[in-house]
Amino acid sequence: NPNSRQYEIYGARGITMYEPWINDAKAFFDYIYKTLGPRPSRKYSLHRLDPDRGYEPGNLQWATPAIQAAYTRRGYRKYSPEAAKPIEDAAPPL
Repeated sequence: NPNSRQYEIYGARGITMYEPWINDAKAFFDYIYKTLGPRPSRKYSLHRLDPDRGYEPGNLQWATPAIQAAYTRRGYRKYSPEAAKPIEDAAPPL
C-alpha cells in the first residue's frame, strides 16, 4: 500500500508476499508450521534470508533480533547469497 508508513522499505523495493498466500492466511501459516515448525520462543520472529526477496517459500526462517540485525540489507551485501553460511540459532529454511 503506497499510503503505508513502511512502503518505502517494502513495497517500493518490490518486497512482496508469495501470491497464493496473499488472500489465504491459512495457507501461509500452514507453510510456516510445516516447513519451519512452531515458533521456537517469543524472542523469535519470521525472518527473510535474502532481504531483497519477499515473503516466499525458501526465503523464510525463525530468527532472533540479533540475527536479523546481522542480515540487514547493508550487512547482507557484505556476503553473497552463495557464500552465506546458515544462520546459527535459527530454524533452517526449507
